Amino acid sequence: MKKNNGAKMIEKKIEDIKEELEMLDDTLSALVDLLIEKGIITDEEWEEKVKEKSEENKKLNELE
Repeated sequence: MKKNNGAKMIEKKIEDIKEELEMLDDTLSALVDLLIEKGIITDEEWEEKVKEKSEENKKLNELE
C-alpha cells in the first residue's frame, strides 16, 4: 500500500523528533557523567533532583 505525502511528512517529522531526543539524551547523560566524575554532584543528588523536577512537572500539568 502506497503512503501519501502527508503520511510521509509525518513519519519524517517523527523521525526528526526521535533523533533530536536521542541527541539531547546523549548530551545530558554525558554532562551528568562529567559532573559526577569531577565530584560536583553525586549520582544520588542527580536522581533526587530528577525526581523533584518530575513531581513538580506533574503538579504543574494537573493545574492546566
